[in-house]
Amino acid sequence: MIKITVLIENTKSNDKLKSQHGLSFLIEFSGKRILYDFGQDRKFIDNCEKLQIDLTDINYAVLSHHHYDHGGGINDFFKYNLNNSVITTNNIKSKYYTKLFDILKISIGVYIKEKFEHRVVSQNINYQIDENIYLISEIPTLLKTNVINEALFVEKNSVLVKDTFDHENALVIDDNGYLTIFNSCSHKGVVNTINAVKAVFPDKEIQNYIGGFHLYNPATRHTQSDRFIKELGNELSKTNINFYTCHCTGEYSFNMLKDILKGRISLIKTGDVVTI
Repeated sequence: MIKITVLIENTKSNDKLKSQHGLSFLIEFSGKRILYDFGQDRKFIDNCEKLQIDLTDINYAVLSHHHYDHGGGINDFFKYNLNNSVITTNNIKSKYYTKLFDILKISIGVYIKEKFEHRVVSQNINYQIDENIYLISEIPTLLKTNVINEALFVEKNSVLVKDTFDHENALVIDDNGYLTIFNSCSHKGVVNTINAVKAVFPDKEIQNYIGGFHLYNPATRHTQSDRFIKELGNELSKTNINFYTCHCTGEYSFNMLKDILKGRISLIKTGDVVTI
């Protein structure tokens, strides 16, 4: 059994909690507590205090990728929790940007204070965190990803180039042979992520997929095309996976996917607790 508490998300089901464009989950499985992402700032910590969740009592902390809405609260976490390191993928010091109107450059990366840098652990290959808990960072983009990614960049040699999201990972939990995938934004594509996990665990069944699908960009206010969303929904309908989505999927895209996937897709919000 896996228990997921949504610590921060764009929307909320509990008026006593704070919400923001961002994401943070507390995942509890087999006696282990995993913090997955940190939102934009310390609001996820404020919510934990209201929910009486002790963030000093966790086993692992994981950063899904290096964007501010997932890692902006990491320094607040380090101040609050004096012991845990954060596991992530590739070089967190890289600079990430989005562009508005193809002109205005806006920083969207994660800044780690120098005094906390030693508490960040980078794993650039698929990695076993604990028994039945894995970090999958090798996600080939064999199928097309959405055009919303086209507005996202990384700086290399003082030049902005399109981000290939080699800093993105998926967290996978094996619960008695049934897999649950966590991927906060799915920049590399939901189907690509599913296929990558299948390649690593060919004899296991993927039962759940939890996270955003990145079909909406709040900076540009662009939503992926209807054709792409329908194609994605049709592809996902070929699986037996249950989807719990949020954050960057967007309400419009969710409703289109809901028409195709029916009861196999749900929207989760700040304060929700999901047990699977």
